Order: sequence, then C-alpha cells, then structure tokens
Amino acid sequence: MRTRGGDRRALAVTAWLAPVWVALVATGCTDAGPDTTDSPATSSGSQSSGSQSAGSTEEPSVLQPTPVPEVTGDPRNGETLTGHAGSWGPGEVTLSFRWLRDGADIQGAVEDTYALTGDDVGHLITLQVTGTKPGFDDVAQQSAGVGPVLRATMASVSPQVVGDPVFGTRLSVGGLDWGSADVRFRYQWLRDGVAVPGRTRPVYHVGLADLDHQITVEVTGRLAGFDPAVQRSAPTEPARPARFEGGARPRLTGVPRYFEWLTVPDPGWRPRPTLTYQWLRDGTPMTDVSGPTYQLRGRDLDHRISVRVTGTRDGFAAREQVTLARGPVGEGRLDPSPKPTLTGTVAVDRYLTASAGEWGPAPVTAAWQWFRDGRPIRGATDSSYRLTVADLDQSIWVDLVATSDFFAPAKRTSAATARVAPGELTRTPTPLYHGVAQVGRTITALPREWGPGRVDLAFQWFRGRHPIKGATERTYAVTPADEGRLLRVRVTGSEHGYRPDSRMSGFTARIAPGALDVAVPVVTGLPVQGETVTVEPGDWGPGTVRLDYQWFRDGVALDRAVGDTYTLSQLDVGSLVTVRVTGHRRGYADAEAWSAALGPVLPPTP
Repeated sequence: MRTRGGDRRALAVTAWLAPVWVALVATGCTDAGPDTTDSPATSSGSQSSGSQSAGSTEEPSVLQPTPVPEVTGDPRNGETLTGHAGSWGPGEVTLSFRWLRDGADIQGAVEDTYALTGDDVGHLITLQVTGTKPGFDDVAQQSAGVGPVLRATMASVSPQVVGDPVFGTRLSVGGLDWGSADVRFRYQWLRDGVAVPGRTRPVYHVGLADLDHQITVEVTGRLAGFDPAVQRSAPTEPARPARFEGGARPRLTGVPRYFEWLTVPDPGWRPRPTLTYQWLRDGTPMTDVSGPTYQLRGRDLDHRISVRVTGTRDGFAAREQVTLARGPVGEGRLDPSPKPTLTGTVAVDRYLTASAGEWGPAPVTAAWQWFRDGRPIRGATDSSYRLTVADLDQSIWVDLVATSDFFAPAKRTSAATARVAPGELTRTPTPLYHGVAQVGRTITALPREWGPGRVDLAFQWFRGRHPIKGATERTYAVTPADEGRLLRVRVTGSEHGYRPDSRMSGFTARIAPGALDVAVPVVTGLPVQGETVTVEPGDWGPGTVRLDYQWFRDGVALDRAVGDTYTLSQLDVGSLVTVRVTGHRRGYADAEAWSAALGPVLPPTP
C-alpha cells in the first residue's frame, strides 16, 4: 500500500529493486514472448506499448535520489533553524516540510526555516521532508534531531528616567525595546541606590523624602525561554523643591483714605501656599498688623502703605514679593448706604419707621427730618413718625444727615411714600342696648366709647336682618310690627381722616306683646226694670284700642248683651248687673276691666 512519506523500510526495498529493473529494461528481458523484441525501448520507469503480456502487473516508479535532510542554525530560543533538503530526483520533485518537536508536529511550521520560541526550550527539533511526483511513490526523509534547544540571553538596554526630579512631579521609565513586545517588566525605584519600599510601578512621584536625593530605577525583564535581564538607569540630579506657578505680583486694593480698608487679594500662586503678610509704612515694618486686610488709622495720614507677601508650602521654595505702595493716606469720607428705607402702613394714625442701613466706614450719628409734600414737619425729627390727619392725601419722606468725627456730613433722602390713606378707627366696641323687649317699650342703644378722638356715631335699628325704615336714633320705640321678632342695632362711627367702621349689637329677646293701658268702666243709669243703662269704658291705650262688652246678671253672662248699653228686664229684678270691657290691639295682649255692680234691680214704680 502506498502512503505519502513512506517509511525507511519501503525506501530500502525500492532501492534494492531498482538495479534489477534497470537491467531488465536494458536487455529487453521480460515475461513477453520472443516477438516482443521488435518493440522500441523506453526511458527508465516506462514501457513500450503492447510489449507486456496480458497477465503481467505494472510496478510504480521509485524516486531516486532522496537524501536525508540537514538542519543548520543555533538551537537557541529566538534563533532561526534552516532545513536543507538536498537534491531529489529523478527530475523535478515537489518537496514539503514539517518541523517536529520531540517527534510531534509543530502547528504551522511548514516552511524550510523555523524560528525557535520559548516553547521549544529543552526539546529536540527535527525536520521531515516529503518528496512527491506524479507516477512515483511519495518518499519522506527526516533529519537528525537538533537540540535540546537552549534559553537565549535577552537583549536589554539601560532604562532612562523621564522627567525633572522636582517635588510634586512624576518621573517615568522611558520606552523599553528589549526585542519583544511580550517581555514582562518589573520595576524598583531607588533613592540614593536604596530601594524605596512599595515603589514598583513604572511611574514615581517625587515627594518630600526625595528632596536633595538622587533617584534611579531598576528594571527586570522576563520572557518565556529567556534568562531574566536586569538593568539600572543612571541617577537623576538631586530632587529639588518645586516653584509656585501662576499668579502675578501681589497688589494692594482699596482707597488710601482714613478709616478705609486696604486689602491684598490672593495673588493666585499655585498650588495654594500658606501666605503671610508684613505691612509696611513708608517701607518700615508695622509691628501690630497682620493678615491680608488693614484698616487705615490716624497715624497713617500722609504716609504710603505697602505689603510684603510671602508664600510657603512643604516641598516648595518660598516666594516673596512686595506690592506697590499706595498713598499718601488722606482724610476719610463717609460712604453711606443707599437711601433710607421706610416701613409701615401709609395711613392716618399709623407709624412710619426709617432705617438708615449700614453706613461706613466709621460709626455715624444720624439726624432725621420728616417732610410733608416738600415742607418739613415741625417736631418730626425721630427715626419714626406717626401720621396725623394733617397728612391725609399727602406724600411723606425723610431726610437723614449722618455725621462722624473726622468725616464730612453726608445727607440722603428716602423715596416718597404713596399718598396717606385714611386711618382705621382704633376703638370700635360692640354696642349694647338697654330696655325691655316688649311692644310699646323703648330700647336704647349703648354704643360704648369709640376712638381715637371724637367719633361721630350713627344708628340703624334692624328687625331680624332687615333695617327698620326711619329707625336711626339712639332709642327705638318697639312697635306692634316687632312682636315676635328679634331686634338689634348697628352703630357706625366716622371721623375726619379715618375710614368709617360699623359694629352690630347682639339680638334682643323675641319681642313680647305689649300691655294695654286699662280704665275701670262705669255703668250709668237707674237700676229699675225697663230702664236702659250705659257703660262708660274710660280711656284705654296706647293709641286706638278696640273694645268689646259683655253684660252679666249675678255673674252670669247674658246672651246677646254685648253692646255698651243694656235695657233692664223683669228677669233682672232683684239681681246685680255688671259689665266686662275687653280691649284689643295688634301687638298687645288683650286686657279686660269690670265695672262695679249695679243693683239690685228694682221693679218699676206703680
């Protein structure tokens, strides 16, 4: 059975048979009959057409020569091995290559060269060459083993420290080209040649402990198949303090005037330092002043002021600069706030209060003057003012004059108010009433004391919720129309300069019917049968009272005897006759009166 890359035993058999086959071809001796000698000869590996008997078998051709390949090169990781196949024949033979590691295929290694890797370290490398040609059996030849493969010495260079060794800055390791991107690096930073604990990253931050010391870095490279390499950089210059950056020369702000404040704004040095200030008067240090602000005093008049500013911070060189001088210092001026403000209700009897606000730069004494429509109000010189009736419909404002020692007076005027509105009555008590809640009686309103000052009062009586027409006096006579109803009074106070105000009293009890004024009736006439007697009812009241009459005989009411006269009959003889008068009026309870008895009635005279 033929296979690509047959073993050495198959190759040996093929080599032994080759001379025999060549001899047979040269002599023309084959299994064919004598008549085959007339056929022409062919080249090695071929036969004449029809020269072979029908029962013969064709044998395959054999490649020759098939030399054993050789491998050259340094068997060391990172180096390249080269395969030499030799000259194969006959003619052109196609060669293929396979590299083996300890007899196993190396994936992808099918060229005549092979670059050794870390995976090959400690192993034998061989090359198998396979020749192929149409009409010939494939032949595989394998080289002798090369190895075992050795570790290589890694290519390394001294690292460089990149950066300026200044406090607060960052040093880093420059680019490392050690022959492979797969090299893994470890770092160790050193201060004056002594390893700094924990500093094993490719960057290094210069700190306070590094000042005046040299910094180096040691780099260890590792790569599979290579011996580790260690390189150390050259030392840096001694680390030095940083310098403050940014900002500008400090300046002095403020007005050089007595009692004003001078200020040194932050100069903007970065990173932010601790700032100290030395104030100077005409270049001479002041012993009792510190901080970025200073309030000018009397002893500074006519002198020039400046400040020496010093910035310090750990790890930084101190920075010191002097401001330009300001001055000479002049006399002070009051610098008042905006206009005085007025608060309060702009109405008669209410107070307005003026506020001066924050004046400066020194404490001031304030003097006030209130104005009514441009004219000063006599005696109104306090910070508050009570509006009066004289201010009604007028606008009010106030002037403030501020004074202080060593300062010129300053005047400010408030904004004018709206026109003064009428005031509110301050005493508006709930009215009471006095009297009996009965028809015919009089009820009197008790308004109590209103104020301020003299308040004019008006009255209006109500029956329930409805005003009683014409009932506008302090007193009210209860009428029949009020019977069974509730009454109350509304009191309205008014005064010039004030808004009118009204208060309602409570309700009375329900109005009771009135009591009629009753007279004693008198019966006139002779108590004799046949005579007509008359009753005189007397004066009933109040007003018109409707009267009803009822006559009685010995206390028994007489039927149909209901007029103011009565004719004595025979039945009355010997009896006493009386009359009852009953009074009626709307809104009043009925009342009755009895006459004195008349009689006994006598019979007529014969």
